[in-house]
Amino acid sequence: MDIGFISLIIFLPLAGIPIILLLPDRSGYIMRRLVTGIFGIEILLSLIAFYAFNPVGDINTPNLIYDWMNLSFYDELPWISMDLGVLGELNISYSLGIDGLSIWLIILTSFIMLIATLASHTIKIKLKGFYVLILLLGTTIFGCFAAMDLFLFFLFFEFMLLPMYFLIGLWGGPRKEYAAIKFFLYTLAGSMMILVVMIGLYVSAIDPIATGEKAGLIDIQQPLADQVEVVQSELAQGNIEEQYWVRTFKWAYLTDTGNYIPNSIFSSNNFKIWGESARNLAFLALFIGFLIKLPGVPFHTWLPDAHVEAPTPISVILAALLLKVGGYGILRMAYSIFPEGATQYGYVIGVLGVISIIYAALVALASKDLKKMIAYSSVSHMGFFLLGIASLTNEGFMGANFQLFSHGLISAMLFLIAGVVYSRTHDRTINHYGGLAKKMPKYTFFVVIAFFASLGLPGFSGFIAEIFVFLGGFSSSTENGILPRSLVIIAAIGLILTAGYYLWTLQRMFFGKFYYREQEKERALVDLEPVDYLMFTPLAIAILFFGLFPQIFIDGVAPTVEGLINHIMSSSISK
Repeated sequence: MDIGFISLIIFLPLAGIPIILLLPDRSGYIMRRLVTGIFGIEILLSLIAFYAFNPVGDINTPNLIYDWMNLSFYDELPWISMDLGVLGELNISYSLGIDGLSIWLIILTSFIMLIATLASHTIKIKLKGFYVLILLLGTTIFGCFAAMDLFLFFLFFEFMLLPMYFLIGLWGGPRKEYAAIKFFLYTLAGSMMILVVMIGLYVSAIDPIATGEKAGLIDIQQPLADQVEVVQSELAQGNIEEQYWVRTFKWAYLTDTGNYIPNSIFSSNNFKIWGESARNLAFLALFIGFLIKLPGVPFHTWLPDAHVEAPTPISVILAALLLKVGGYGILRMAYSIFPEGATQYGYVIGVLGVISIIYAALVALASKDLKKMIAYSSVSHMGFFLLGIASLTNEGFMGANFQLFSHGLISAMLFLIAGVVYSRTHDRTINHYGGLAKKMPKYTFFVVIAFFASLGLPGFSGFIAEIFVFLGGFSSSTENGILPRSLVIIAAIGLILTAGYYLWTLQRMFFGKFYYREQEKERALVDLEPVDYLMFTPLAIAILFFGLFPQIFIDGVAPTVEGLINHIMSSSISK
């Protein structure tokens, strides 16, 4: 599978923008059908990619040099090149790839974008702008999961802010401007931290193959692995003049300190800033930058406001996809490029995860707004992701990756559930409803599935994710000594709190005698419409399928997880 196919997955949504712009404003139905068709094709393309996917990796340049990467698809094209004279050359490539970390997130993106488009039938104003922004947002999310050049990734990551800012700010609730600005500023602050690290990487790392070619040390027609080692040895000894250096943002080369210029800021842990290793500080900067996007406590406060004010389809995308970009960035960038930081701060990350789990669950338990409760449940569940990656075990990493995928499905269903009652009464206050099961039994059926899936009931995908996280947390104390078992036991309190706020909400809103606070609106509380079934049914089936048959996910992710763990632990041992 070449770069053209991956590019098609990324940029196909853009093809619909000119058509939408040419349609008259009153053609909302046609626009929605067009966008639905585009993301339907995206599902087919992502499934074709999955069919051709090889979990242990195919033969390509990074795998030939770094066998731990297990990249199934990888290709690159020259993009930006600048001769810097005696300072060498700047080389930014259009590098795309797919591995176990990204394949399921790409499938999830195509699926959720289709569901969100179906949910957009509630949007009645400025339809042309809405669907254009949805297509732009889809492209940026696909791009983040496929980019293998840090500069390219950052472009997609940053551009993602604009469509989401306008989607909240123009189609949101009464406090939409406040929520949109808060979202933008928080995420922009995280982006600036990532940008600072990128500048440090620019002055520190080289492309060993391009540099070796310029210096006459590499014959591209010959096996590369041994030749790259020669280039790295010559670089370490100072035998390659600066004019031959080709600076790079390619992710594969940034993961190897052998490609770092001697005495540069990130070449080793010996370079100190304020008494702390620059590499450790860079790890923290990347981790916090992506943690804001995840989000985790204490950088989570933008999320409830954004969810409460965002329209239902945008809440679905925000919870199911944009949060996952944060988790993916932590693993792809922070853990891969600065692996020693993962062991240095593993315990701190685990503590942050436990705090997120319990604190957000307590706030959800006290929430009176259904959508805000679900928003805080997302923060709590992302705490399990942090706990899993903090363990630095195969089980913990598998659970963390499964949590990203599973929570994407479950959170989409949860926010659709909140959207159903809001679209009928424009009221999300939990105490204003009672006995909805009698008036809306089919709706209640899907609510029960979503609630029990989110609280981790066996048979649903949420259970698989959480059990792997706990297995990894418990084994961490004996495998690497990073997480004490007492911390994992404390995290288990979050499971009890999660069951508490879901069961209490279920009891108050759906069981007992039917009533609604505003009696004149009771007639609006009708059961599901046909379009609702199109959204809820595939989500429910997917949640059940991956809860009962998780092996299909595990087989695709396991080689990448094992390779990343080995990379982190070997780098930590040799630091």
